[in-house]
Amino acid sequence: GEYISDDNGNETYFDVSVVNIEENSEREPINYVLPDSIFQEQFLTTATNSFYLQNEQSLSIKVCELKDGDAKAAYRYLVLDMRNFKRARMFLHAEDIDNSLNDGDLSAFIRIGADYTTNYYEYEVPLKFTPHGSTDSKEIWPRINEINIPLDSLPLVKNMRNLANANSAFPFTMKHGANNNTITVVGNPDLGRVKTFMLGVRNPKTGIDNDGLSKCGEVWFNELRLEGFDERGGSAALARVDLQIADLGNMSVSGNMHTIGFGSIEQSVSERFRDDFYQYDASSSIDVGKLVPKFIGLSLPVFANISESFSNPQFDPYDSDIELSDKIKLIENDTSLSAEAKKESIKATKDATQTYIGNKSLNFSNIRFSGNKGKSNPDKKKKK
Repeated sequence: GEYISDDNGNETYFDVSVVNIEENSEREPINYVLPDSIFQEQFLTTATNSFYLQNEQSLSIKVCELKDGDAKAAYRYLVLDMRNFKRARMFLHAEDIDNSLNDGDLSAFIRIGADYTTNYYEYEVPLKFTPHGSTDSKEIWPRINEINIPLDSLPLVKNMRNLANANSAFPFTMKHGANNNTITVVGNPDLGRVKTFMLGVRNPKTGIDNDGLSKCGEVWFNELRLEGFDERGGSAALARVDLQIADLGNMSVSGNMHTIGFGSIEQSVSERFRDDFYQYDASSSIDVGKLVPKFIGLSLPVFANISESFSNPQFDPYDSDIELSDKIKLIENDTSLSAEAKKESIKATKDATQTYIGNKSLNFSNIRFSGNKGKSNPDKKKKK
C-alpha cells in the first residue's frame, strides 16, 4: 500500500537543514522556541572565566509535492545497545507551509534497526499542525506530537508477529496509544544491536480522510533521547565447606550464584549480569583401603568430582531484545495451544536457551597392595 519512491522521476521538494534559537527566534510565520523543560547548556570560558549559553537547534525536514504514500527521511549510522533503557523520546513540531493541511495529513516516523529497509522497528505519529503566529512553547511543541516509545513494546510486537506466523519480510503493524500512533516491524531488528536511526516525514496513503493529494509541510525534530535506566538490582552468594574425615580422606563442596542485575560497585549498568546463574562443585579424595582390614595391606585412593552450572539468560539468544520471561508468558497466553502443547513449548524454549555445563569424574591412582607377609589373620588365631 505504500508508494514506491523514484527520486529521479518525481518533483518532490526535499530539504534537510537546522533551525536554532540564535538565528530563528524571530522566524516567520512561527518563531523558534525551546521545548518545555529544555534549557540551553552553559559553557565556561577559561579566558574570561565566565559562562555563556550555547546555541540550541533542531533538525528541520521540509517537503513539498510529497506524493500520497511517499516518505522522505534523514538517517544516521550509530551503534547502540538500547536494552538498558525504558523509553525513547523526541519533541516534534509540524508546520503547514501553505495553510492547506488538516491535522493528520502528514505523519512523522522514526526507524531503529540494523538497516533502513529490511530489518527495523518504526514508530509513526500523526502530526498536529501549529497555527501560524503561535509563540507559546506548548503550541509549537505540542505534547500530542511527541514521540514517546516504551522500548519494551517494540520487541513485543515482533514476538506477536512471530507467534502469528506472519511473513517477516512484510510490514507488521499495530496501533499504540490513543493518538493512532503505530508500531511497525520488518525483518528481525534487535534493540541490543542497533546500527541505524532514520527520521522522516510521510504522506499517509491509508485513512478515512485520505484525499490522495500531494502535501507540503515542515517538521522539526528535537532532543532524541533515551531515558529510564533499567536499574533492577540482583543478588549473589558464594559458599564453601571443607570436611576432613579423620585419616580416611577429605571432602569439599562449593557453590555460587548470581541473579539478573547483579554487579560490582565499579561496574556500569550495562556491565551487570544478564542471566540467572547457579553453579556447584563437589569433590572427595578418600582412601578406600582404610575401610578394609589392615592385614590385607590395600591402598586404594579414589578421587571423585562432580560439577554443574546452569545459566538462564534474561534475553532470548535468538531474539536478544525479547526477555525470555515475556516470551514464555506469550506462550502461556496463546489460546490456540492446548495445555499439553504449552507445557512442551515452554520446556523446549527453556532447554534451547539454557546454557548447561556438567562434569563428572572418577579417578583411581597409585593403587598398591602390600599384604602382611609372615603374619596371620588375628581372627584365625582366636579360632584356634
